[in-house]
Amino acid sequence: MRSLDKALVVLCMVSIILSGSAIGMSILVILSDEDSGRQPSYTDDSPPSKVVINSFGINEDGDVYANWSAVSDDFGVDWYRIYINGTLEFVIPTWFGYRWDDATGEIYYNTTVLAEDSTLGLEGFFKTPLRDGTAYTVQVSAVDGAGNEGEKSDGVSITYDRSLFAPEKVQVRNVYIGRSYYLDREVLYVEWWPATDPNGDEVSYTVYVNDTTDYTWYFTLQTMADENGTEYMRAIALYLDDLTVPVEFRCNVVAVDVHDNWGEMSETFVVHFDP
Repeated sequence: MRSLDKALVVLCMVSIILSGSAIGMSILVILSDEDSGRQPSYTDDSPPSKVVINSFGINEDGDVYANWSAVSDDFGVDWYRIYINGTLEFVIPTWFGYRWDDATGEIYYNTTVLAEDSTLGLEGFFKTPLRDGTAYTVQVSAVDGAGNEGEKSDGVSITYDRSLFAPEKVQVRNVYIGRSYYLDREVLYVEWWPATDPNGDEVSYTVYVNDTTDYTWYFTLQTMADENGTEYMRAIALYLDDLTVPVEFRCNVVAVDVHDNWGEMSETFVVHFDP
């Protein structure tokens, strides 16, 4: 049937339907296979293109970041998968970490891929502690809405050097049991020499007792001086009231800068309490 004839038939049918509805007529329209054709298929078995990482390094916070351009796909990209040393570490959606280049109109992604503290990905929180002197290789792949994963990017590697970002390792001066005359009670004192930061950032401290920071709500920090006038830090790490004795305390101190970069933990200092 010619196209013009088809158009006339459809026009007539529409006229009959409109007029028939006014007089209660019921019209059944049957289309031939030639007219209806097959329903379009939305099966997507084509993966997104390969991710290209533009830049990779360590930022001022001491976190490892990756920057890559958005990739193309027939039906659009939904996710990016981040692999660390060949292992899938976390997944981010396309609305997470994206940037827009006003000059070029290009969409790219800039996101933390390794950090000391937890970073949010859509599948939850991940934590990959950065280890000093350890090499990390990062790859990124794109995943479309049908679950097709594109080819992983070429691996980019970096070796984390804690000394460039984190405060130095704390040196413990002394740990002992003493009586606080101000508080009029027995306490556990921890003393250490101040730690410096390679970037000159302000440093705070976390004190561990028996591998936990459960006692830090008692934390009272003082700046003291020895007989030579050299300053050191002293903290009341624990009140010793109502403890079952004898008991052993293992104490450590860690320096932390304003960017939340954690220095290396001090050597363990052990003290026994058996009054």
